Amino acid sequence: MNGSSIPKLISSEMAMLWNTYIADTAAVCCIKHYIKTNEDPDVLPVLNYALTIAEDHIDEIASLFNTEEFPIPDGFNEQDLHIDAPKLFSDVTYLRFMHHLSKNRIECLFTC
Repeated sequence: MNGSSIPKLISSEMAMLWNTYIADTAAVCCIKHYIKTNEDPDVLPVLNYALTIAEDHIDEIASLFNTEEFPIPDGFNEQDLHIDAPKLFSDVTYLRFMHHLSKNRIECLFTC
């Protein structure tokens, strides 16, 4: 194998990236709603940081798909987000959700 050639992603890697892309686009919608309905100023920086990470991750995956000449999933977007919907959960629940997302992301890195 030539040292300068980069191997193509295999189907299981593409599937993992596809699923992650969909999950991150859903998370972005949730986090945007959480930011809009947040009442605790101490929670807001965590939500903004999580939003930045998820959006950056989406961009990185889209870049990989473009490099591989693979279609980018539709994912979730602003049409799926009802930003003015009433708040359903407490700010503590928002933090728990952010903790859950970050924990799952770390576990996925070591097991996928």
